[in-house]
Amino acid sequence: MLPSNLLRMKVKKGEVKPVFLEPSLHIGMAEELIKVYSSSIQKKKREIIERLSTLEGLYDYRVVRGLSTLLERRCIFEVKSALDPMKARMTLFELASKERAITKEERERVVLLASEKLGIKPQDLEDALLADLDSEQVLVAFNDLPPDSLLKVYNLSVLQTLLFKALRMEFTASGNWKRIFREIKRQGLMYTVESVDGQEEGYKVTVEGPLSLFRMTERYGTSLAKLIPHIISAPSWGLKADILARSKGRVYTFQLTSREAARLMENQYEEPRQKDEYDSSLEERFARNFEAMNTGWSLRREPEPLLAGTHVLIPDFCFEKEGRREKVYLEIVGYWTEEYLKRKVSKLNQLSTRHDIIIAADESLACSKLSRVKGNLIYFKKSVPLAPIIQHLKKYDQMFIQEQAKSFNPQIKLDAPLIKLKDIASKQCVDLETVLNSMTSISYPGYLLLHDILISKEFLIHLESSLAGCKNLEEAIRTLEQYGIEDPYPIFEALGYRVTWVGLDAQKAKIEKVDPTLKANPR
Repeated sequence: MLPSNLLRMKVKKGEVKPVFLEPSLHIGMAEELIKVYSSSIQKKKREIIERLSTLEGLYDYRVVRGLSTLLERRCIFEVKSALDPMKARMTLFELASKERAITKEERERVVLLASEKLGIKPQDLEDALLADLDSEQVLVAFNDLPPDSLLKVYNLSVLQTLLFKALRMEFTASGNWKRIFREIKRQGLMYTVESVDGQEEGYKVTVEGPLSLFRMTERYGTSLAKLIPHIISAPSWGLKADILARSKGRVYTFQLTSREAARLMENQYEEPRQKDEYDSSLEERFARNFEAMNTGWSLRREPEPLLAGTHVLIPDFCFEKEGRREKVYLEIVGYWTEEYLKRKVSKLNQLSTRHDIIIAADESLACSKLSRVKGNLIYFKKSVPLAPIIQHLKKYDQMFIQEQAKSFNPQIKLDAPLIKLKDIASKQCVDLETVLNSMTSISYPGYLLLHDILISKEFLIHLESSLAGCKNLEEAIRTLEQYGIEDPYPIFEALGYRVTWVGLDAQKAKIEKVDPTLKANPR
C-alpha cells in the first residue's frame, strides 16, 4: 500500500475511481526513478531525495513520491560512520558542558579536543554526529526491477490503498477460488460467500472492510490489502466496494473488473505456502496435538466449501479416514462482530444435515446466538480441546465396525500355517479393525490369534526351534522375516522370550527364553 496522502482518485456522481498509471505513457518516468536508485549505491538518503525532488518538478509529485516509496522498500540503508554516533555525541556534549562553545572558533576548539580524545580526525567526528539520522544513512543495496513491473506494483498499491477506506468489499473470481478462500481464512477476514447460479466454481464473496470495525482497523486493513493480489491473479474477476470519505462524511461506490484493469495490475507472484504453514498458532497447536494422538483419522486443511443455503462455508479442518465416506468438519470462530456472528450462526444452521461439523469457540464468545447453532458446539480458553473431538470420531469408528461386522464372515478357510488378518480384510472389503474385533471372540482349532495374524500351533513350534540358535535380536528378527512375519514381538511373547536392550543397537540386544513351560502350550 501507499501512504493515504499519495492516493490519487477521481470522484464523479457518487462513484470513486483510482487513478492508475498507463505503462505506455509513464514508462519513461519509471525508468528515470529506477535509475536514481540504481546509480546511488553508497550515497546518502538525503542525496537521493534531492535527486528525486528535481523529478517532482517534471511530473505529478504524488506519483513520484508514490513510486519512490515502493522503490525505497526495495533498498537497504545502513549507518556508515568511523565512530558510533551516540558515543561521538556524548563525548562532544560532555566537553561542551565544561568548555565555552558559543562562537565558531570555540566550537571548532571543542570538536578538536573531542576528536583528540577519541583518536579520530575532526571531520570524521563531525560526520559521525548525525550519521544515524534517517537522511544520513547510506544506500548499500537495491533490488532492481523492470519499469513496467514497477508501474503494475504501483497500480496494485493504489487499489489496496483505496480499499483501506472500505466499509465492505464484494468480489467475484473464477479459476482461483481455493487460493482466495485460503488467503481469506489465513488473514482472519470476516466474510460471507454465495454461490453464483449458472457459473461453475462461481462465487460472490463479501468481506467486511476495516472501517466497519471499532478496533484493529489498521491491522485488519492490512490483511484485506494482502487479499487483493490473490483476487486479481484469477483469470477474471470483479470488485465492488463502499468507500468512506471521512473528510466529506460520504460513502462512495467503487467498481472495477479484470476487463478494465487486469493489464495494468498483472500479478504473477504467488507466495509459496509451506506444507506445515498454518493460519494461526491456535490451529497449528491443535493440528500437532491431534496428529500425535494417532487416531487413524487424517486431518486435512482447506477442505472443499460446503453449501449452506445460498451461501458457502469453508471450514478450518476436515477429518477423514481412508476407505470411509464419512467426513467431520471443524470450524473455529475467529474475528467477530455482532452482525458477523449472526450471519455465521445463520450459515451453520443452513448446512445440510448430511454435513457433520464441530464448532469450536472461545469462551469469550459464549452467547445466546452460539447456543442456537445446530451441530456440536464446544468452548475453549487457550486451545481447542482434543477429548470431545476424538470421542466424536470414535462414534463413527464404532458405527463403521458394527456395520461392517454384519457383512463380515469370520468362518475363514484355514489353509495356511500363517494367515494375515489384513489379507482377510482386503478380500472381504472390510476394515482391519472390524476383522480384529470379530475374530477375537472366536476359537479356531489348531490356531492362535496373535495380534494381527492367525498362526497354526505346529508352525509356532517350528518357529521356536528356528529361534533357538539366534544370538541377538537382529538375528531373531531376520529369522522371522524369512517366514513373512512383519511384527516379531507377538511371536516372542507367545513363546516366552524376553528382549533385553543394551543401548539402541539391535545387534547388542539379547533375546532369551524366560518361561520354559510355554514350550508345550502351543500344542
